[in-house]
Amino acid sequence: MATESSTIQIARPGLSAALLALAGNPRRWPAAVLGGACASVILGAAAYGLHNIVRIIRRTRKVRVEGLFVYPIKGCRGHSLQRAELTPLGLKDDRLYMIVDAKGSFLTQREAPRMAMIHPDMPTEGGITLRAFADDPVSGAPPAPLFVKLVRSGDAPVKKVTIWEDTVPAVDQGDAAAEWLQTFLGKEGVRLVRKLWYARRPVDANFGAGETGFSDGFPALVTSQASVEDVNERTKGVEIGIDRFRTNVHVSGCRPFEEDEMRTLNFENGKAQFKLVKPCGRCSVPCVEPDTGVRTKGGEPSRTLRSFRSGADLQRNAMLHKAHFAKNENKEEVFFGQNALVSFTSGAVLEVGDFAQVNY
Repeated sequence: MATESSTIQIARPGLSAALLALAGNPRRWPAAVLGGACASVILGAAAYGLHNIVRIIRRTRKVRVEGLFVYPIKGCRGHSLQRAELTPLGLKDDRLYMIVDAKGSFLTQREAPRMAMIHPDMPTEGGITLRAFADDPVSGAPPAPLFVKLVRSGDAPVKKVTIWEDTVPAVDQGDAAAEWLQTFLGKEGVRLVRKLWYARRPVDANFGAGETGFSDGFPALVTSQASVEDVNERTKGVEIGIDRFRTNVHVSGCRPFEEDEMRTLNFENGKAQFKLVKPCGRCSVPCVEPDTGVRTKGGEPSRTLRSFRSGADLQRNAMLHKAHFAKNENKEEVFFGQNALVSFTSGAVLEVGDFAQVNY
């Protein structure tokens, strides 16, 4: 408030000069008006610059890991972990499996919100167990858990599956898993596939070098507790938790959306570095209630995010990602969280409670 008030008071002399010129010498009107306008523009720019200086001075220098989350099957419910091993593809066991439709295209809660009620066990070397916490449409009761024995490339033909613009080799995990999923989701033709261990899926080269599995595009997603709380305060009548945003590394200690400007998180003892390379555009998945698999009435939190987190809104004050937000295809998109590339020392493990230094 003090900065705004000072700006208004300083700008008045320029405006007053223009008004005096109007009253006293008509030939000086254009120059006087232009001078007053220029003064206002310059002082406005100075105030904007001062605002950014204050932002830089107040920047958070250290954050703490509050949560680690892994989703063994893309689009299904995940696991909150106390510790997670790091791999070149992000947190170990994250998005190893994927549900695809009859054409081999990936399926998410956008098309099948009931996927939120599928909570698989953490995968083992032998396979994965499917569980559900809702009734299936046929029996009217939760389906019995199903252990899906790991089908390897030597045991079944390799098939090409599609995730966004990428085609990835994968192995179908068998008819029993497919029948279980088709019955529970009420969708014919869906199948469970597992990424081949040697399959390569590079990230968008415009944002760096790295690989990912069946995540949307990057090895990890980073969010902050302050940002979740900010969104929760803005929404009316709907509780918004971090589970809606399907993050991997959830941190505390920073201000709301301060992660927008962070470049790297450097974990103590040099065990890992997360490069925050791309703001995460959000689809309709956060609108699905994680406990019911039903879309939230009113389209929350997307409706609230659209009111202040669109690319058009964010480009005004962004320093790090201004050009990205300003692209035509991003102006109407809403953003929450930061996609990250991961580098680490051999055997590195992240734990809840770990601290990371922030670089901007």
